[in-house]
Amino acid sequence: NQTVYPKVDPIYQALRKKKNAILAVLYIDNKEAAFFVGLQYKRGICIPRLAISMEYTRYSPGLILINEYLKSVQTEGGYIFDLCRGEEGYKASLMAERSPSYRIVIR
Repeated sequence: NQTVYPKVDPIYQALRKKKNAILAVLYIDNKEAAFFVGLQYKRGICIPRLAISMEYTRYSPGLILINEYLKSVQTEGGYIFDLCRGEEGYKASLMAERSPSYRIVIR
């Protein structure tokens, strides 16, 4: 099966054009259980997209992937792991510092 990404998808564009793009995948039983796509920078990473397989939900594959990723990076002197906006439950469980999101409506 081939997955086609729309050319207007900013994550797709980042993976194609940015040298600091990263794709991390967690495998369980040789199957993709979770993945995230993000942009790395000197002292951190911004993760706008994290997805899990419903087949492995009971194992919390997203949290496992995040923990394994953080073990693999140099965190001396601080590291920012930005999960971007959203109110998903896993973000609350990992939260060290909450940043409010704002929405501006122009009428």
